Amino acid sequence: MKRLLYMLSFIIFSLFINMEVVKAVSTANTGIYEVKIRSLPDVSSLELGMIPAATTITLLSDTEKTGSGCEGKSWFKINYNNIEGYACSAYLSSINWENISSGSGDTDNENDIDLDAIYKQELEKFPASYKSKIEALHKIYPNAIFKAKNANVNFNTFATVQYQGYNKYELSGCPYGLTKGVSLLEDTSRSRDGLKSLDSWAYNPLTDTFNTNFTGGEQNRWYIPSLNTVKYYLDPRNFLNTQNIFMFEELTYSGDYYTEAHIEKLLEGTFMHRKNVTGKANTTFAKAFLDAAKKNNLSPYFLVPRVVQEVGTVRTTMISGTWRGYSSAYYGYYNFYNINAAGDTKDETIKNGLEYAKQMGWNNEYDAIVEGASFISNDYISVGQDTTYFQKFDIYGPCYGLHQYQQNIEAPYYESYKTYNGYNSTGMLNSNFVFVIPVYNNMPASTKLDDSRNSNNYLKDLTVGGSTVEGFKYTKNEYTINVSPLISSIEIAATKASSKSSVKGTGKVQLTGTSQTQEIKVTAENGSVRTYKITVTRNADIPIKISEILNTMLINSDGKYISGINIKMKANEFIEKGKEVDKNATILINDGKKKDEILATGDEVKITSGDETKTFKVVIYGDVDGNNTIDKLDALAILRHHYKYVTHSNEFKEAADADKNGVVDKLDALAVLKNYYGYSNIEQ
Repeated sequence: MKRLLYMLSFIIFSLFINMEVVKAVSTANTGIYEVKIRSLPDVSSLELGMIPAATTITLLSDTEKTGSGCEGKSWFKINYNNIEGYACSAYLSSINWENISSGSGDTDNENDIDLDAIYKQELEKFPASYKSKIEALHKIYPNAIFKAKNANVNFNTFATVQYQGYNKYELSGCPYGLTKGVSLLEDTSRSRDGLKSLDSWAYNPLTDTFNTNFTGGEQNRWYIPSLNTVKYYLDPRNFLNTQNIFMFEELTYSGDYYTEAHIEKLLEGTFMHRKNVTGKANTTFAKAFLDAAKKNNLSPYFLVPRVVQEVGTVRTTMISGTWRGYSSAYYGYYNFYNINAAGDTKDETIKNGLEYAKQMGWNNEYDAIVEGASFISNDYISVGQDTTYFQKFDIYGPCYGLHQYQQNIEAPYYESYKTYNGYNSTGMLNSNFVFVIPVYNNMPASTKLDDSRNSNNYLKDLTVGGSTVEGFKYTKNEYTINVSPLISSIEIAATKASSKSSVKGTGKVQLTGTSQTQEIKVTAENGSVRTYKITVTRNADIPIKISEILNTMLINSDGKYISGINIKMKANEFIEKGKEVDKNATILINDGKKKDEILATGDEVKITSGDETKTFKVVIYGDVDGNNTIDKLDALAILRHHYKYVTHSNEFKEAADADKNGVVDKLDALAVLKNYYGYSNIEQ
């Protein structure tokens, strides 16, 4: 935020009207760039401070080219914000040396900056994809300066840094590493899955769970954003609009244009509105922020949104002064800017933040606000990270991204709204802002956010006939299975990886030809579709499965028992019927000992087809005693079981359940008697 010193010309004009002779002040402007204040007229001398762009300063004297490092021009002794030092005249404009000014009437203000000329000059430094948006913003903010800053790094390279960090020495000249989690996305309700990373280190597609175990991020709240999401929030062009432009505003203090009343408007809706701080008598939070801004050369319109972004609008643990964790070692301390507040758990995060506050002696609200702001000023503003955008995205190499204030990738986006609302509510939107907007190398034509809904359209399992398809992988989409010619249908089932997706194409599928393909379509919550294909081929060379033999014989089987056998069917009849289905099959009843006898409950049937062998027990419903007849003795056996005189088990208990309702009782005995007397037959 930078403004011209318009009050000076107004005061001089008023004095002229009163026909008074006054001493004029020699002045100059810093133009579109910041200018350093040196202790001596030499570039190697101590740096006392930084003068913001578009600022009028007072000239005290001309050193007449003494010292070095000023491109052959004079060093001027100057005064800015009560700091006296030296500035190189090569970086000053509208230089006006005056001793006396008198008379009446209007005078030209030679110190006015030609904003239109600066605007046109700076506009040419932006790529074409920026210009139309800058032009639109210029109409909204005609007094603002829009500066292009060459980030000097490829856009995709820097986006990858923000996405996954890097290892030691991976970046040329950088001896440090940057861990995964340098940028995180907040999602407390699992409603933004489509904006999150699907890489294996950030997401498990089979359980539809996202990793939240990153340093500095609370569990089930902070997630790794996708690379597309990172690119969107990194791309300045997405935020060149009326409100978000303030993420690019220079954050240094710009003179006495702020008041407590202005800051109170910023604090509306927070616990700090019209309340006093501890640590300094009769001092409001608004006054504390104003003091912090002046002392640390920062805009209060940056400090207040930063605090709200970091600790919220209500009094949270970090700024309550009442935390009793860790044996109350940090009771009575405050950290309004969440400095050093990082950890794997919520308590660890609070502890680290309050431990820093204790080390700094911030045992009251006033000091925590005023002195805490110096951390931002010294550690970020002074090294060139003088916008909320640059504090989130550290573009200064070779260790890109290493020095960043927060992990929240959306922090500049949200803070810019608060800043805009502050200016708007106080009628300051016509001020002389300076917006510093980065330009990256090799930028894409555009960037955009993906659909925020869940994108998981994978299957966790895919089965045919109850068995997982051979070679199934959730990333593999096409499968081929061979079945015997006897198979007339298959049963397909699928297990979704995400509960938010839907599946079509499962269930019973009739086979009508030699080969056919069934598609199973999985539709994610965001509408994206993944198609799995199963091609089923009926092949005469495929050994017939035992289940297929039994199905063709119309024999029921649950893998343990077989039923559905005609009453009075002999063993050799059963064998011949099976051989008609598969002539190569081997069928033995009671180890081959039973051939011409009638099948009864308890008989053992052993079937071998190819490499498959299975053994079953025969169940003839109603034949409880296993003598191959259904008579009154079977009814008696059922009643004895019902009244617990005896207990039947296994295939005999199964045969006793004549009505197949899962319970052996008097009704089963009645069904046996009806069958015996010819009133009705028991269905096998």
